[in-house]
Order: sequence, then C-alpha cells, then structure tokens
Amino acid sequence: RPRGVQPPPSNSAEERRRIDDSRGTLLRIIVLDCFTRMGLAVVNALDRSYELVGGDAELPSGVQPRRDRFLRSPRLRDVFRYPPVGRRPEAFRETILDACRRYQADAVFPTSSATVLALSRIRSEFGGDAPATFVCERWEKVARLSDKWGLYEVALELGLPTPRTVLAEPDRVDDAQALGLPLVAKPRLAEAAQGI
Repeated sequence: RPRGVQPPPSNSAEERRRIDDSRGTLLRIIVLDCFTRMGLAVVNALDRSYELVGGDAELPSGVQPRRDRFLRSPRLRDVFRYPPVGRRPEAFRETILDACRRYQADAVFPTSSATVLALSRIRSEFGGDAPATFVCERWEKVARLSDKWGLYEVALELGLPTPRTVLAEPDRVDDAQALGLPLVAKPRLAEAAQGI
C-alpha cells in the first residue's frame, strides 16, 4: 500500500475479512471526482483488492466527456454521475446516499474540496449511522479549515508564519491598501485558483 493511504478508519482487518467472506471482495469504495487527476491518483493508490466504483459530476448538456476517455481507470467497476455539488447540494446528497445503497459501498472517498465539504456535512447529519464510511474529517473542522480566513486564524493561533493578510470588507479598505502591491485577492471558499 502506498505510504499515507489507509483503509477507511472504522474497518479493522478482521472486519474487512468478514466483508470479503460475505461478498467476495475486500472493500467496495466509491471514489468521487474519478475523472480528475486527483481522483485518478486515488484510484491508482488504493489497494488492488478493493472493488472501486467511480462517481463524477454531471456534465452540462452539449459538453463532450473528453476527460472520461483520458482519465478513466480500468480499475473502476462502474461509474455513476451526480449533480454538481455547488449548484444542487440536495440532489448531490440524495444521489450519493442512493449510490451507497445501490453499490453496497463500504466507503466513499472524496477527492476535491467541494466534495469533501459536502460529504463532511452529510456525515454530520448521520452521526455514526451513515450508510458507508465517509473518508473525510468532521464537519466542524472541515468548515473552519476550508475557509481561508478561518485557516489564517488557526495558523495565527498556532504561531505559524503567514503572509500579511486582511479580510476584505467595506469598512477595512484602508487595511487592504496598507498591504501595497503586489497583492493577491482570493475568495474565502474556492479551490484550484477559482476566483483569483
């Protein structure tokens, strides 16, 4: 197993063997965003004995699914589509829960910030009774650390070095001007250089 990749935390080796005996596979894992570079990296890093199902966001009508051709791993037993999490969060939630039941998933592994946020929120709704192990942190932690200002505050609390930072608000324009140039403005909640 590649360094740092562990099986879902709630399943011991003995539990995985019982799953294997009853179903013929070690674990069935859904990998979200499976047609992205990160999704493909996760698929390739997971133990070969796991049965993998891919999930990826629905494409807008008229968009050619080119990345399906280039980033589809032969290790994926099946692939399903889910609504874009940012535009249709409730439909995303229902599709993921349905996929957990349909594929009898043992774990769901998100591979983007957006799916980590959504899955963490869904996990918090269920407490310990989620239909599968959601491989992500608790919602309270994810919510704070995915917000760039919240992460900045954590870094300050821990005494970690940070660049000069201000929160852009109408009443704090002077603070931002005091930083001078060059200056980088980033949205609080975004990933992959979106909104910069």
